[in-house]
Amino acid sequence: MNGGPSTVIALIENEERRFYENFDPFYFYTLSQAIGQSSNGEIRVIDKETEEKIDNHEILEKLTKSQNKISEYQVFMTRALRYFCAETLLLLLVSGPQTSPFIRSASLIKPREFGTIVRAIADKKIPEGSTIPKNTRDLSFLEWLSEQCFGQATWDDEISWDSLVTLISEEMKLLQNRGALNAFKHGKPKSFGDGLGLQVKNDSGEYVPLNNIIDGFNWIEWNETEGKEFSLSFNTEELNPEQDGKRVFAVGLLMNAICQVRLMQIDKTSNSQIHLPNDFETGLEVKRQKFSFNFEVSKEHNET
Repeated sequence: MNGGPSTVIALIENEERRFYENFDPFYFYTLSQAIGQSSNGEIRVIDKETEEKIDNHEILEKLTKSQNKISEYQVFMTRALRYFCAETLLLLLVSGPQTSPFIRSASLIKPREFGTIVRAIADKKIPEGSTIPKNTRDLSFLEWLSEQCFGQATWDDEISWDSLVTLISEEMKLLQNRGALNAFKHGKPKSFGDGLGLQVKNDSGEYVPLNNIIDGFNWIEWNETEGKEFSLSFNTEELNPEQDGKRVFAVGLLMNAICQVRLMQIDKTSNSQIHLPNDFETGLEVKRQKFSFNFEVSKEHNET
């Protein structure tokens, strides 16, 4: 494609505008609602020769067993959508019309950089390398966040920043550990229900619980260290579909506000009413539990 810098800038700006015009901030919320209302369809196995319905086919039994778990799968899919929604919010926070087009941020952030950015925002710190060229002084985290969300480093006192910062921080803390999401996505050994409970015998010979058992999604991870040792970890992540649905909606409202502001920045207008999330519960970080057991690989085993 031929053209000078102005042509390239115009192209990028035009595509950025089209993105924010077409982006659906409630995409994840709509899906979570649809998943929660879905139900099983009828399963039929038909003999091709006789065209008769078969009621005791092995595949039919396995499909039925799977469909009986639909309520459990629906609950975790709502959690998965919350993960995806939080990831999208993160990309919006580190992009911007004057700094980095959304499609650039979404395409170029590497997994290691992604983790670093998540940890920084979860700790209410400005991600390393995320600068705003038009500012000549260092910004506080709140000023940076206001600039990224609303295009200005100063903010309206009517905005409930404490709750917004808590919302963003807690959703980034969710992203800091994606073990449950990866386990569900890749079909690792898993179950729904009580996690691992450990007990120890006291001086009276009675077994005393060592932990409060978490109910939720369970999975196992295997880790190795240069063939010398390995560990098995038993993990549980608590699930709360009602809370997840509310968080996905709250984040959707925030993403909608960010997109409105981005469009105003691009079109140089300022006559849009912004709606922000409010009155949502905070301090409800996702509970997780992990127990690891380490094993040494014997020399004899390595030699065989």
